[in-house]
Amino acid sequence: MNKWTKLDNAAIVFPSLAKAKNSTIYRVSAVLKETVLPVRLQQALDITVKRYPMMTMRIHKGLFWRYMEYDDEPLRVKREDDYPCHPLQDRMTMEALLKVFYYQRRISVEVFHAITDGSGAMEFLKTLVYEYLRLLGKAVEPEDKI
Repeated sequence: MNKWTKLDNAAIVFPSLAKAKNSTIYRVSAVLKETVLPVRLQQALDITVKRYPMMTMRIHKGLFWRYMEYDDEPLRVKREDDYPCHPLQDRMTMEALLKVFYYQRRISVEVFHAITDGSGAMEFLKTLVYEYLRLLGKAVEPEDKI
């Protein structure tokens, strides 16, 4: 697998649109029946990103254009303690473009629009929740939907 990749046409647009007033971050969430266990959620995230390695990319500025590069830094789940869809910092390379939060019974995934659309984010969330429930020993059938 290449360490870096060029941005597609949509991904070229979103970094230039990302400002404090126009974050281009969106969120998908799932509410469970029980309180989320952060250690298990982290384990599920570690498994899930192996299936979706593009979600670990960061955007860098090249000499003539921006490009995406895989990040070796593992993603970390965080307890939600701020308002949702917080905009990226000015320097996009300083933070992950996908974030996973938990709060009580809710698991949320926030995504910078340049790395995937809503359908891709939903697939990532479904896989994350499936792996989380599987690690808890719950009997969950993917039914060819994950």
